[in-house]
Amino acid sequence: MFTAMAFMFVACEKDNQEVKTDSQQTTVEFKIDQTNFDTKNTVPMCDEDAIWSHVVFTIEDGDGNVTSYTSTINYIGDEFLTQVIKLDPGTYWLTSFLVYDTDGNIIRAAPMPGSMYYDLMMYQLNLEFTVEAFYKKQIAIDVLCYEDLEYDNFGFTWFEFNDVRIERQCFFGDVCVQNFDDFIDTPYDVIQFDMPALFQIEVYKMVDGLPVWLKTFDNYDIVGDCMEVYWPNRLAEVEDFHFVLSVELPGGLTPVHTWMFQDDNCPETNVPQNPVDDGVVEFVIGECNLTPTDYPFPPYQW
Repeated sequence: MFTAMAFMFVACEKDNQEVKTDSQQTTVEFKIDQTNFDTKNTVPMCDEDAIWSHVVFTIEDGDGNVTSYTSTINYIGDEFLTQVIKLDPGTYWLTSFLVYDTDGNIIRAAPMPGSMYYDLMMYQLNLEFTVEAFYKKQIAIDVLCYEDLEYDNFGFTWFEFNDVRIERQCFFGDVCVQNFDDFIDTPYDVIQFDMPALFQIEVYKMVDGLPVWLKTFDNYDIVGDCMEVYWPNRLAEVEDFHFVLSVELPGGLTPVHTWMFQDDNCPETNVPQNPVDDGVVEFVIGECNLTPTDYPFPPYQW
C-alpha cells in the first residue's frame, strides 16, 4: 500500500571511531527521525504546537533482559538526540520508543511489530544493533505522529496507559424512502421502503475553542449492523467532543445532526422519544418506524 517514496526520513547507524580508554562500555545515543505523511487519512497528523519533553524506550540484551530508559531530548544541529547511555559490548534490540510532550502526552511513537503501521518503517522496532568496545555509537530511530484513536494501529493496548480510557458507542439508522427513483444514483445496493441507512460519524475534540478532527467512522462495509464509534477520554481532564452525523440521501452525503458532550457522556440512548436504553443510538430519517426510536429526523428533502 505504501512505497519507500512515502517516507521523509533516513534511519541509520553510525560509529564514532574515537577510542575510549576508561572501560569497555560504549556510549550509545538515539537520533529521532520524524516520519510525516501528507494525507491525514493515511496516518495521524502531527500537533506542531506540542513541545517535545522526553522519551521512554526499552532495550533488550542477548540474555533476554529488558531495560527501560527515560531521557530528555537534546536539539543539536537540527537533530533530536537522546541522552547517551552506557552499554557493554554485545548485541541489543530496541523494543519500544515513545516521545512525550511537556504535558505528559505521547506525541510520537515507533509502531510495534505486527501492527498496521509497522511496515511503514524502514527500520522497525526490534532494531538490532551491535555494541563494540571503545566505539561511541549513534543509532537513528523512526517515529510516526501519534493520536490516541490510532492506538491499535501502533500495536498498543490501553492497559499500557492508565490516564486514557477508550470510550465506545454503537449507532444504527434507517431511512424511510418516499420514492424509489430518488435513490437510483445513490450508494444503496438494495432500495426498499424502510432500509438501513448508510452514514458516517466524524469525531472532533475541542482544542482552544476550535474543533480538531480525530477520526471518521462509516458503515459502508457493515450496512445493517451496529457501527461502533470510539474516542479517547483523558481521565484527568474535562474535554469537549463533537459527533457529526451525515447520511447518504438523494442529494449526497448530508449532515443531519451534531452531538456535543463531555468526556464519556456520549449521545444519550435513554431519551424521551425512546425511554428504553438498549446501548445503541438509533435514528430514523422519515416516518416509517413502527416502534419509538432515539432520534427521529424529518423526511429527507433536497
